[in-house]
Amino acid sequence: MSIKNLLHRQYTALLSRWPVDPLRPKVNFRDTLQHRINLYFDVPSTPSSSSASLLFSGSKSGALDGTTSETGAKAITRRDEEGIKVEMNCLASLLEDRYKSLYPVNPAMMKPKGNPEYYENLREEIRAAPDRGLMGRLAGKVKGMVRMA
Repeated sequence: MSIKNLLHRQYTALLSRWPVDPLRPKVNFRDTLQHRINLYFDVPSTPSSSSASLLFSGSKSGALDGTTSETGAKAITRRDEEGIKVEMNCLASLLEDRYKSLYPVNPAMMKPKGNPEYYENLREEIRAAPDRGLMGRLAGKVKGMVRMA
């Protein structure tokens, strides 16, 4: 198995674990990254990733050094392999919450003096947002406008 195939399989396996954003389910970061690596590794994209194809419609490839094949895909060099490995390590560290354990948040920071319930209210608002219907969203906007006045 070539290094190109191995890197593509590892990257795809990593992306398969990426969560879907409940607030923006139609704009999926996983699809965007998948489309990018498909361009990079010269793999045909699936038609389901419409948001990703809109983002990348102007570019022929992910080429950094200008070496492309007839299909527009970039030939992977040794330097690029290292870059891909660094990207995969960064994505894996985000998935595993490495930074949450490295840099713990002080509990006092989560309860500001001016509004101690701010972050709890924000968390509840984000949890409730995907299930809210049209009337719920409109009521929230009106409440926000009344609060600001």
